[in-house]
Amino acid sequence: MKIPAFLIVPFMTLCCAHAQDTTLTLTNARNVLNARIEAMAENKEKTNASGQVLQDLAHLQENPISLNKASYEDLAVISLLSAYQIQHLLDYRKNYGRIYSYTEILTIPGFNPEILGYLRLLTTLSEHAGMENVNKRKKNIRANIFLRYSRITGKDKKYLQYSDQGIKEGATYLGSPDKLFFRANLTIRNKLSLGLVADKDAGEPMRQGKIPDSIWNATAHHMPRGFDFYSGYVALRDIWILEKIMAGNFHVRFGQGLTTWTTAGFGHSPTPSGAMKRTMGITPSTSSNENHYMRGLAFTAGKGCLKTHVFYSNASRDANVETRDPENGDPLKISSLQESGYHRTVNEIKNKNAVRMINWGGHAEISIPTLKLGISLMKTRLNATLSKPVKPCNLFVFQGRETFHTGLNYIQQPLSRCLLFGEFSLQDMTNIAFIQGLIFFHDRLELSLIFRHFSKKFFSFMNAPQRASSGGPETGIYVQLSIHMLPNWMLSIYGDAYRHPWLRYRVHSPSYGEKFSIQSAHTILKKSKLILTYRYKKQLQNITEERYINIPREHGMHRTTIQVDHPISPALIARTRITWINCTMDQPAVKNNTSTGTAFAQDILFRPAEKPLDLTLRWVMFHTDDYDARIYMYEHDVLYYFSAPSYYGTGIRAYAIARWKANRRLDLWLKISRTGFLKEPESLKKNGQWQKTEIRVQCRLHF
Repeated sequence: MKIPAFLIVPFMTLCCAHAQDTTLTLTNARNVLNARIEAMAENKEKTNASGQVLQDLAHLQENPISLNKASYEDLAVISLLSAYQIQHLLDYRKNYGRIYSYTEILTIPGFNPEILGYLRLLTTLSEHAGMENVNKRKKNIRANIFLRYSRITGKDKKYLQYSDQGIKEGATYLGSPDKLFFRANLTIRNKLSLGLVADKDAGEPMRQGKIPDSIWNATAHHMPRGFDFYSGYVALRDIWILEKIMAGNFHVRFGQGLTTWTTAGFGHSPTPSGAMKRTMGITPSTSSNENHYMRGLAFTAGKGCLKTHVFYSNASRDANVETRDPENGDPLKISSLQESGYHRTVNEIKNKNAVRMINWGGHAEISIPTLKLGISLMKTRLNATLSKPVKPCNLFVFQGRETFHTGLNYIQQPLSRCLLFGEFSLQDMTNIAFIQGLIFFHDRLELSLIFRHFSKKFFSFMNAPQRASSGGPETGIYVQLSIHMLPNWMLSIYGDAYRHPWLRYRVHSPSYGEKFSIQSAHTILKKSKLILTYRYKKQLQNITEERYINIPREHGMHRTTIQVDHPISPALIARTRITWINCTMDQPAVKNNTSTGTAFAQDILFRPAEKPLDLTLRWVMFHTDDYDARIYMYEHDVLYYFSAPSYYGTGIRAYAIARWKANRRLDLWLKISRTGFLKEPESLKKNGQWQKTEIRVQCRLHF
């Protein structure tokens, strides 16, 4: 599964049958999560490795952790909690014992009804989290098997039949439009964990079949046999002084993401706690992202306040190969690393697993009551030279085969309601980057301040810090403020200002940018939630004017959203949403330099408490002047599948999702969606898809 811009956690919109006040709290928490993920979808540069982040949260929805048993590392997986909140929760549990009610948590510093909603979604107060019955607690064996099939029906010229003479390289997909996914995992006594993931995307071939010999030879015999991508892991826990041993595919996440971080983060957030990353250490890779993971061996050792993590990885990466060794065909020079993970055409298959990337390093951390301090080391080496094209914007871009990073990160609580955090990273002993943040909590006030700086040549293959772009020099400051003005009214504001001191892709001059957002969430008519959101973004972008070429001009976007959630009953919620977008370009030579977009969506969510069937319905009308005015809107989907597509053109979209709990071990999902364009965008018109229907079926067996 690829997630470049289609991100959403399905659990965010599941509505449980609680009392009326509980329903409102949970609904508001989901709305905040939805807003954060839509913001990620709008910035595609940050979404290439987001799958694992969302998988972690979705997994918690299905397997909530116990607040009365969870360690600091367990709670850190809930990326919506800050280190300040986690530490105060652990201190409260240490001083007062077991937590018996979620409302009891409101007495802990840093917690409010919004955070309480997150905890209700992702945790439990039971002593036996994730175990459904007495027999399972005795055996302590858990297993899950997922099977998913999806396909877009209708004629698509990309999948037309080809012949030995008629096919053109890079023009036709070599596989069927079927998308297949398989996932299985097994946990025994919380000591041994095993997992396997297999994935085939639409257009990817599963065997040579009827593919002509000329095409087979053109791919250098790299044509896949079976699924296009496989991922697996084996993990052992609590062996002598070793807390964890892992072999296979895994992720490493330390500090604030400057030195070592293989997944994405939420970035800009309506809540202050989301501005800071938490060290999650070494965890299994359970997503189907094909380029952001490590494959090898890792372990965590230590007890108490001192821990050490060590890892070694030797994995293949997709890349654009420029030159190869004439004798053995090994790559000598590459122009870029690929992120999509698609292998549908001859050229894409040629780039599959083109280079080897070796990563090794470690992280040591020490924890005392008011300070967590960590030191990270990581060496990265490619078996080919990364050489970018000779352009002014690539003057400070990394060129070469290997890099070495050292990093120092910390989290300190100097005062009871104040938290300091940061990370300093050094690449090849010359290029620096650092992040420094402050979070302040009060009863009705939460404030975040973050300053970041990346020098001109700082680069890392495996990091994901908070920043406005995917790379290059940058300096910026981020401010976030949440005010709980009344018991039923919360105001969230954030702003980000940044500068790029050198040229970037599609910006041929030093540039700057600004982002601003304000959101008001208010309970109306005692049971309905009204959310008003306004976002503004301004940045420079190249345009071509008469007598000039590539003149950077200001490009601005204003987005306004009105959303109303109305619980008709504990099991039935109606959600109405209207979004307007206005994009402007500072282009004096053009009279009409404004484009607009509008979308109206109506959702019906039916979640009966004691019935085996859940239903979700949506109907959307949308109209945009062009692609710049596209509108991202999250969509409900089957479990562990994430989507927040962009609407552009003029059309109507509708879908229905049914989940049937056949018995205590079998769950079935079915999603049918239909999109029709009244005025089809050019990008779809050339493929002959005026209308398209997508079917997705999934089943899960769990024991």
